[in-house]
Amino acid sequence: MEFRHVFICVNQRPPGHPMGSCAE
Repeated sequence: MEFRHVFICVNQRPPGHPMGSCAE
């Protein structure tokens, strides 16, 4: 899951993931 969060953050966190803790 950790590596997944990083990927989402690099992808400018898509609309499917409103969390985006990496964006913070």
